[in-house]
Amino acid sequence: MARRHWRVALREVPPRAVLLPVWLGYVGRGAKAGGRHRLVVLSGLSGEPLPVLKSAVLWELGQLVGAPRSDASA
Repeated sequence: MARRHWRVALREVPPRAVLLPVWLGYVGRGAKAGGRHRLVVLSGLSGEPLPVLKSAVLWELGQLVGAPRSDASA
């Protein structure tokens, strides 16, 4: 099988947020088996797991938890 080499050029452009449809779920054992759960990120389009996005999703959820809440009743 022939190896392909790709040329990559990086540009000095600030990162841009991208919205992707994803599903979040948990898989794991029950409480009797140790109670360990894992977060799973699934594509909202194909349903395939997206393990590369897991750390970004966890970071964003952490930001949401730490963000000040707006109180509609005030």
